[in-house]
Amino acid sequence: MGAWVSAFIGAGLIVSVLGPLYWPARHDETLPMKAVSGFHPDFVGSTVWWGDPERSWGLSTLEGGDVMPVGNGVVLIGMSERSSRQAITQLAAILFERGAAERVIVAGMPKPRAAMRLDTVFTFADRDCVTTFPNIVHGIHTFTLRPGDPIEVTVEKLSFVDVVADALNLPGLRVVETGGDAYAASGTAATPVDC
Repeated sequence: MGAWVSAFIGAGLIVSVLGPLYWPARHDETLPMKAVSGFHPDFVGSTVWWGDPERSWGLSTLEGGDVMPVGNGVVLIGMSERSSRQAITQLAAILFERGAAERVIVAGMPKPRAAMRLDTVFTFADRDCVTTFPNIVHGIHTFTLRPGDPIEVTVEKLSFVDVVADALNLPGLRVVETGGDAYAASGTAATPVDC
């Protein structure tokens, strides 16, 4: 059920996104989440800011694994096989309009299947420590969206990891690279990492 993104923004406000999913076989997966957000006592009264599984969204598709509210007014969104630029722009506009974000950093994912969603190649383990799959993360094209009419778009010159660190006002991120296929093939035991 990666289609529902929830994050606490501000004073305990639950922001929900019921993303229209890319693959037709998965379209109904968000219906139970819509029911939960509408009827469960913990979520009644929360706002679904974008998306509705019972409406056609055309080319706009978004999956939960591509959306990461990371703090400091920053939301990371992977533009991948499953999350379209149309959906990203629509969601960013709503976040900016409602003051929920000041900056959306878009990770333009490479085409290989291994880059299915942002959370499969880039994940926070601590506030300044991330795990990355370097074969994909080094190929991310990074863009920043900021409020404006139209939305201001900046093509970033720094790497995705450096842009995220800068947006969080950190001197850098501690990066733990995942080994991928080469690591698995080596037969080497895992080494503990201090994050």
